[in-house]
Amino acid sequence: METNHPKLPEVGSFQPPPPRVRIYLISLEKDVQRREQIKKRFPRTHMHFERITGIDGATLDEHRFKLLYPMSKNEIGCTLSHLQAYEKFLHSGEDACIILEDDVIGSDDDVEQALLIASRFIDESIVLLGGLQGLRNKRYVIGEQVNNHERLYKISKLSKRFLARTCCYTITKKTAAILLDKQHTMMLRADDWQRLLSDTKKIYYADLFSHPIEKESSNIEISRKSLKPGFLGQLIKDGLVYTIQSQLLKLLITTLPSKKKVPIKYI
Repeated sequence: METNHPKLPEVGSFQPPPPRVRIYLISLEKDVQRREQIKKRFPRTHMHFERITGIDGATLDEHRFKLLYPMSKNEIGCTLSHLQAYEKFLHSGEDACIILEDDVIGSDDDVEQALLIASRFIDESIVLLGGLQGLRNKRYVIGEQVNNHERLYKISKLSKRFLARTCCYTITKKTAAILLDKQHTMMLRADDWQRLLSDTKKIYYADLFSHPIEKESSNIEISRKSLKPGFLGQLIKDGLVYTIQSQLLKLLITTLPSKKKVPIKYI
């Protein structure tokens, strides 16, 4: 059965981003040290990153926002920061963009591969470019390999709710508009891909960049600890139906021989 997945060339020597792909780096004003780390991790490519000054959740009054569910101040700040990136991208002349957070781990070769991928996805799609390290639900992320590309997978709709994090991904203008529209009425976490992409059929995962395993290295992970409700609290938060559905999906995924687990590299 033929697919319409884009064919990707081999990685060669780095070239500046094509005119139609923009790279955004989300970073809080205070996180100077993180930006210095970015320069060391990406010595040949960091100068092509356009900084989006992140919104510090600590300065926000969470009661001003209409939230679909409880969110920490840092989660609200993170969501607003990504919304800024979407709006800036939509007003740009590019067709696609790559969004990175300043704690992302990778190399110049990963940036080059991400650019190759981003420059070939021009419809309503999103490619998560890694970042699932340390998540307990990563084992339930399954998909089909794209054109024998060893690091790119089209994610099964069964796994959509098990995707998380916003440290590295590429989107098109259609997808950016969808994400902004979803956040218009009630705010969701920026990485609530299950709800944000409920109408998006093409979700891909490329195992390129990594997220710090140490949760103390992430502002969001630190703040989420305070909101961890335990099993009963999680049941109340998600609802009985959603929880049962998740458990059934996990059981189903573990018994599917035809689906391939998406490889997650370790750091």
